[in-house]
Amino acid sequence: MESSNEQKADELISNYEQGKALDEHVLGEALSKLKTARIIFYVIGAFQAIMGFVFYTQQPAPVNAYTLGVSLFIAAIFIALGYFTMKKPVLSVTIGLVLYCLLIVLDIVMSPETFYRGMLMRVIFIAALVKAMHSARAAEQIRETYNSRFNPTDKPLDMI
Repeated sequence: MESSNEQKADELISNYEQGKALDEHVLGEALSKLKTARIIFYVIGAFQAIMGFVFYTQQPAPVNAYTLGVSLFIAAIFIALGYFTMKKPVLSVTIGLVLYCLLIVLDIVMSPETFYRGMLMRVIFIAALVKAMHSARAAEQIRETYNSRFNPTDKPLDMI
């Protein structure tokens, strides 16, 4: 009788440890995808800052300071979103994707002749952010499953 109970206990412990290891492996994969999203936000932020400086040198005096200020502000937003991607992935990626799409639409409205300029890069960034959105949702789901099973406190992804 005791050996049967011991076997059941060993089996439960083994299943628990295997489940935890599997969840940690899947969580690690989701986190690596979120790191890619973080890098994308940093690249978009750097690109915005660089383009702000480029336009600063090409425009007349009153407009160039405004353009540089707006570009640096947008760059700071994307860099902040990159930082918060590991803390609140779904929210950060959603805000970043919406903001990036709004910037594209605003660019098209302000100067329609530039619609095709940089189209490949825009499509790549949007595709990467959509993929990051899927990764963020998967990571959140894994975190919720992990926390409900192994850890009752709710922690950010980078704290698990």
